[in-house]
Formats: sequence, C-alpha cells, structure tokens
Amino acid sequence: MELLDLRRLSSARLLSYSHVTADDAVADITGPVLIDLDRLEGDPEVLDDQVRPIGLLAAGDADSTRIVPFLSRLSLIAVQFPKFSDGRGFSLAYRLRRDHGFEGDIRAVGAVLGDHADFLLRTGFSSVELPNNAAVETFKKRLDLYSIRYQDAHDLRPTASELRHGQSRGHLAS
Repeated sequence: MELLDLRRLSSARLLSYSHVTADDAVADITGPVLIDLDRLEGDPEVLDDQVRPIGLLAAGDADSTRIVPFLSRLSLIAVQFPKFSDGRGFSLAYRLRRDHGFEGDIRAVGAVLGDHADFLLRTGFSSVELPNNAAVETFKKRLDLYSIRYQDAHDLRPTASELRHGQSRGHLAS
C-alpha cells in the first residue's frame, strides 16, 4: 500500500499503521496501531500507551459523536470506504473537522479513486492509502486539475466568488 499526504503530495512524513483485530493483543504488535471503534469503546485503556501512536479505524457510516471522547488521544483516524460509490466517509471527515475540531491526520482507506482526490481534501482528509504507486500519480494529477472552486469547503481555499470580489475568510489552507 502506498500512502499520500494530500496537502504536500508526498508520503515523507506519513506513518504506516498495523490494524489490530479483535483477537490481537495490542502489546504484541510493534509500531503504530489502528484499533476499530467497537474495540476502542470496550477497551479505552489501550489509549494509555504513550510509547507509540494509536489510530482509530472507523467505518464511513460511524456516528462522529461516538468518536469524540477519544479525539484528543488519537494520532490518526482512518475512514473506511467499502466501495467507491459510498460517500458517507466524506461526511464523517467533514464532521470530525468542522463540528469536533479534530486536527490530526484523517486518512481515507479502501475503495477510493483518483476522481475522489479533490473532494477528499476539501472535506477534511489529509492523507489516503492507495493500492499502488500508479494510483498515487493519478491522485496527484487530479489534485492539479482545478484551480478554482465554486463551493466553500473545509480546506478554506478561496471560492470563485471570493476571488472575484476580493474577499477572504481570513486565512487559507497550506
């Protein structure tokens, strides 16, 4: 799997996480780990591990309010896309950023396509896990495709109207 930071168009600073299944002992796995929401709710003490980054693996249809109690201690939220036509993960990322103020890495995993690249970034995703390097190049090309946006979004890039009228929301995303 290839990782891509959607903001920097690189994988240089991204960590690869190992998924912990229901039967796995977290202590037996080295490095950063991803824990699903049900297990995290059942065993919140796993977040007390100060040695390594802990991430959450969330289904795209997860209720964001279930995630809120853990946000301050998570380094990553990986949102699953079970199929490319299921857009619920976009809404989850947007709510985590806008409604709950999560500033960590939100990573798209699963069935994401190059066509999703700009929308992933605009709804609050900061990285994506892709099946191969060819997909990485496709994502990079798609992110360079549009220079002007018409709708307001989480990424705070100026809209066409703001550019036309010289208005700004005060700051732009990097």
